[in-house]
Amino acid sequence: RTYSAITDEELDHITETYFGAHPDDGQHLLMGHLLSLGHRVPRERMRASVHRADVRVLREFHNLNRPGNRREYHVRGANALWHMDGCEKLVRAGFYIHGCVDG
Repeated sequence: RTYSAITDEELDHITETYFGAHPDDGQHLLMGHLLSLGHRVPRERMRASVHRADVRVLREFHNLNRPGNRREYHVRGANALWHMDGCEKLVRAGFYIHGCVDG
């Protein structure tokens, strides 16, 4: 079978645009999208493009989502303020997880 003569830059642009609009999709759906655009590329080239796009997206994500300064607050003493949180991932199995920490 013959493959499309698409450059890596064009492939990367399509990959980034696709994952920008569909961030939860995977490589199989991207391959289908490429085929719908008329681009037949080897799986290795598509995976390399996904890797290059992921590196750029991760770099942007880490730059934008750096933790800010922590809030400073003052309380009377120990046990004066508690933080509570819960996890409902295992509710179907009948597990309810709650936790508290002295803050």
